[in-house]
Amino acid sequence: MEKAWYWKVFFVLALVVWSILYLLPTFIPGSLPEWYTGIFEKRVNLGLDLQGGIHLVLGVEVDKALEDKADQYVRDFKATMKEKRIGFKKVYRVPGTWRIRFELDKPDDKPRLEKRVLDGFRNLKQVSVKDSDTIVEVTFGEKYVDDLRKNARDQAQITVRNRVDEFGVAEPEIAPHGENGILVQLPGMFDPERAKTLLGRTAQLEFKMVDDESDFIASLKGKLPKGVIMREYPYEGPNGEIVTERYLVAKGKGNEGRNLLLNFFNNADEVEKFLKNKNVDPKLVAKVMLKFKGGLSPIERKEIMEMVTPVLSGGAKSLTPPETGSMAPDDKKGQTAKAEDKKAEDKKAKAEVKTAKADETAKADKTDKTVKVGKTAKADETAKTDKTAKTDKTAKKSDGKTDLAATKEKKPELEKAALAAKSHDLLRLEKLLEGKVPEGHEIAFGRKERQLETEFRTYYLKSEVSMTGDYITDARVSRDPNTGSPEVSLTFDRTGANIFEKLTGENVKKRMAIVLEGEVASAPVIQTRIGGGRARITLGSSRDYNEAIKEAQDLAVVLRAGALPAPVRILEERTVGPTMGEDARKQGVYALIIGMVLVVLFMLVYYRLSGFIADIALLLNALFIMAVMAAFQATLTLPGIAGIILTIGMAVDANVIINERIREELHSGKTPRAAVDAGYGRAFWTIFDANFTTLIAAVVLWSYGSGPIQGFAVTLFVGILASMFTAIFVTRIIIDWLVLKIKVKRLSI
Repeated sequence: MEKAWYWKVFFVLALVVWSILYLLPTFIPGSLPEWYTGIFEKRVNLGLDLQGGIHLVLGVEVDKALEDKADQYVRDFKATMKEKRIGFKKVYRVPGTWRIRFELDKPDDKPRLEKRVLDGFRNLKQVSVKDSDTIVEVTFGEKYVDDLRKNARDQAQITVRNRVDEFGVAEPEIAPHGENGILVQLPGMFDPERAKTLLGRTAQLEFKMVDDESDFIASLKGKLPKGVIMREYPYEGPNGEIVTERYLVAKGKGNEGRNLLLNFFNNADEVEKFLKNKNVDPKLVAKVMLKFKGGLSPIERKEIMEMVTPVLSGGAKSLTPPETGSMAPDDKKGQTAKAEDKKAEDKKAKAEVKTAKADETAKADKTDKTVKVGKTAKADETAKTDKTAKTDKTAKKSDGKTDLAATKEKKPELEKAALAAKSHDLLRLEKLLEGKVPEGHEIAFGRKERQLETEFRTYYLKSEVSMTGDYITDARVSRDPNTGSPEVSLTFDRTGANIFEKLTGENVKKRMAIVLEGEVASAPVIQTRIGGGRARITLGSSRDYNEAIKEAQDLAVVLRAGALPAPVRILEERTVGPTMGEDARKQGVYALIIGMVLVVLFMLVYYRLSGFIADIALLLNALFIMAVMAAFQATLTLPGIAGIILTIGMAVDANVIINERIREELHSGKTPRAAVDAGYGRAFWTIFDANFTTLIAAVVLWSYGSGPIQGFAVTLFVGILASMFTAIFVTRIIIDWLVLKIKVKRLSI
């Protein structure tokens, strides 16, 4: 036999040994020595459906990233305009959009703004503003918006992966899902609440100044709803003056206290009372009040206006219809009052009609006198006759027709008054929805956990963000030296350290709030300029120590991994228990074994010895597939098992084609050696074409699919390559040994 044949045998045996060595850690991980696992540490990982775990789909609110970017531009524009001495009253982002509005001091500032500031921003385009020489509006270009949305989704995916890696989950599945979604699968993790907290936190850290010098909170005294109280705390402010901090407090289970405060500042009760007074359908009022739950965003304010505008603009269907039948005494009084008002309006209308008629008569007399000046007596007589006839006809009209004429004449004025009233109602509602907090400020909350309830308190902050957490380079859990409670120590980069030092230096003896994800972690008084680029977030000493440690560790993880560029919400949540995963794994393995046994038996019965050779190739095929997956630490899922089963069937199909070709050649009278050469030669391109097209399908599935689809595509791709190798290369080695070494006279096929 040729030397090449021996090299082929050696190559196949080496692959078999390599495959077995790589698969041992997967099947018997606890029985291997430490030196062995140090060399062959890789193994096949089981997917979520085979070992259980958590499946989440996160939705990235990419529009919030655009709003945050616009807010960043606003801060930059203010600084640039002050530096270049361009006068302005306000620069702000229009609520609910990412448009930026400039309100300038005078029209001459407009061309200076456009030339000195806006010309340098190619990703902005100007929006036309009618009837104003001192207002300029800009917004992002469409391409920039698309790029920013994509970057927000991609950055969120990277941040989520970093957090999962910090958390220590083995072989997670993190992939894009739809346009703005992220698929997250965490095999072996069974704490969904902690997973949602870890992944859903934006970790947006902001430093904002507390405005204790304002009288806004003090002005609310005497207007507070039940369950809300006001507290005061004096401290030494700038120049040794005593500053009094005033804040509101509400308690309750869960977020009850927070919701009570939010409803108060968002005018929830006033809006409900206003709509009920306007006889709006109670069902619609209930839908509106649901929007207030958990706070009121600019988008929700816009949605409320869209819901209510048709009602207050004359939509009769949305108003409460008058009831018939028995009425309560108060209702009867109301109906009587309305009837009296209607009579008064009718009398007023009739009086206006009489006045109008008197004016017409006077005008007619005056016109008649004017006409007489150049006319004959006959013409005068004719005019008098016509006037007499008109007067007789008018006298014959009934009172009902007179009232109708009055109503027609009065209708335009009444409609105009009604539209004015409706417009006033909409403006009133819009004003209520703006809430109580003055422009340029915001209300943030701090929480304190009690045994049976949670206490929320308010912080009156300036809306401008003094500094963000983008400059954080490290976050570690430490302990407060005074109380011993857990805290998170922050380290800033050089730029952040300079900003923080300048910020604290300019606000000595003032309070600065550390706002994490919209909630105030602490608001200490700045005693002196803080250099060195370090800060700390205290978590309080009132909660359970172990719980505080866990929260501090999670907070440090998300701060190190970086803030999400936009908030995320949980779109889909599913937990697969370990028992269910075990059952799925057993069923998948049973299906694989049964399928292989049936195929092996068929090949033995139908092709005899050649079928046995094909069965050897089939077993090696399965071995090579699993070994490659272990080498690349691929994740095996139920769809992946389906891909292996499909591959086994396709591998046998290749051997069927080869065996049938050899049969044809033997029937034509060729020798076994010639029949084998011709059979493999003619069958190769048929097998190659069939498998190549399937490879293309596997690549497409892997490229555009996610989760289970990718698992199926991986095993299908690896299986096709392994099946071609075993069906063509391995079986040819064995048959060549029979034909060339044993020199059989007749093939068993």
